[in-house]
Amino acid sequence: LSFYSGEPEVHYMAAYLSAKSGDYKTAEQRARSAVLINGNFDKAYSLLAGILYAQKRYNEVIDICDFRIGRNRDSVDAWYLKGRSLQKLGKNEDAIETYETGLSIAPQDEIMRNALEQLAGGYLSIEDARRNTWAVFHSAKAEEYGRNFDGIAERYEYQKALSVSPLNNKIRQSFADMLERDGHYELYLQQLKFIRENEAYASTEEIQTNENSPVPKRTREQIKNDDAIEVYESLLRNNIASRWNVDPFYLDKTRWNIGIYYTKKMVQLFHADLEEISALAAKDVFNGVPSAYVDVQSEPVSGYGEAFRLARNSGRDYFIILNASETERTYSLDAVIYSARTGTKTSEILVYRTGNDCMARALQRFRQGVLDILPIRGKVLRNVHGQLLVDLGKNDGVSKDSEFDIVRKGSVITKDSGPGVSYNKKDFLGTFKVENSDEEISEGVYKKNGFYDTLNVGDEIVLTKNPEKEETSALDNRPAANASGDPATEEAKKAELESLKESLRPASRENDLIHLIRTII
Repeated sequence: LSFYSGEPEVHYMAAYLSAKSGDYKTAEQRARSAVLINGNFDKAYSLLAGILYAQKRYNEVIDICDFRIGRNRDSVDAWYLKGRSLQKLGKNEDAIETYETGLSIAPQDEIMRNALEQLAGGYLSIEDARRNTWAVFHSAKAEEYGRNFDGIAERYEYQKALSVSPLNNKIRQSFADMLERDGHYELYLQQLKFIRENEAYASTEEIQTNENSPVPKRTREQIKNDDAIEVYESLLRNNIASRWNVDPFYLDKTRWNIGIYYTKKMVQLFHADLEEISALAAKDVFNGVPSAYVDVQSEPVSGYGEAFRLARNSGRDYFIILNASETERTYSLDAVIYSARTGTKTSEILVYRTGNDCMARALQRFRQGVLDILPIRGKVLRNVHGQLLVDLGKNDGVSKDSEFDIVRKGSVITKDSGPGVSYNKKDFLGTFKVENSDEEISEGVYKKNGFYDTLNVGDEIVLTKNPEKEETSALDNRPAANASGDPATEEAKKAELESLKESLRPASRENDLIHLIRTII
């Protein structure tokens, strides 16, 4: 500054460094100096808006964003920051409209799309017609992944679409067809029944009326679904659920309680509140995981100490401290998993993705990394003369000859360090071996430990051994470890190998400061 005080780039750089250290007053002065010297320095206006946003001066941020948009309507970051500011001011309808405009310019902006969907999820009614428009984006991506035989990404996008618009029967039909293709017939039947129960919400354009009757005429797709429901109900009439008179749909399979916490940078060059949006998105990717309850702390934490205290007080099994960063073409997640019981580090997940859909692919990898260290756990539903019914099935990675330890209810705890679970010998009740399994439940033989049979309904089972078997379909929405925390399925073993390869591959991560210098040279 002493030698080049007339150069706007110098003031711009000084503003960023001051903001990064938390000195917003000096940062604002430097940013304003940069735009005074060069009124066309758009990046300086962008940085100034970010500095004001960090100080919660949202009306001033909106003014600067409008100024930038007036000069260049394609300033995507201005639309985004304006939307965030309107949202902070409680002007949700205006924020939604602003996000929509920004996404019409840059439909691949994943952060802005997540911000819109998170706002809509908590603000709009489930019947709002705009949800269908936003959901179509994800369903189109799902179809694209399906054509490329990427089953995991296809399933992820369909679930994302249905989380945005749960009553969209067309998308749900496509999702159901995917489940049938992959051999998940019980889930397929559930989806068809849901579609039939919610046909009243279908678009009026799809309803045909018989000229001789006011009753809506059944479409070809509806008739096909009716026939499929009848066929699959007949085929599944003698399955395990029918024999034991249990409806798997109503089983509570939640076994893990995980909290996500995040720290926040003083200023972001691309998307303000990146960490918050990433943490909420990381929580959302677990919505299709029945065995894990994942919650996120809405406000940033100061560090490990606060996160540990909050997680322990909330009775979590694990807590995750998440850090997110990005450049124009990359996205990375650094997640450290800790035991909420002891506070010791359990595992670490480092994800770096580039190109289109880098955030979505990073979140999928993050979910897989978390689930790969969680042991497969279930509970005893019935006990009839040594024949047990348990709430784990093929969709949970269980198959014929899978072996489990049976442990007294409430006695399974996380290990003091590293992944896996432990329990006292006095709480070990026996072993269980699967003989037959459906998608959601299994039955098998119980071998007691000791002379007396002390097993009760509700006692827990923990996987100890899985037979060597190739997976029949791509699933990454289930725990995949045994009691020791080691991979228990073939897919989990492959994922661990890929993770090891990824950790050895040098990531060309670009520092914010380096990127800043490159943009002004």
